[in-house]
Amino acid sequence: MSKEADQVLELYNKQVLSVKLINKVKDHITNEMKEYKQYMESDYQDSFQDALYEGRNEYAESLLKQINEWEKS
Repeated sequence: MSKEADQVLELYNKQVLSVKLINKVKDHITNEMKEYKQYMESDYQDSFQDALYEGRNEYAESLLKQINEWEKS
């Protein structure tokens, strides 16, 4: 392979890794939001846990929104 072809292949591989990483982050965010929903549907009541889950969910939602905006630009 030529040097140029090696460089193109390297850039392609980096792009694929970036997409895979972003998809893993999105999956993790989605799981955080599902856990929050499950917690809210449960009968468990604890003000500290409520605040903790709510904060994690708010952060997950805002991070997902930011990632989606970055992907559009």
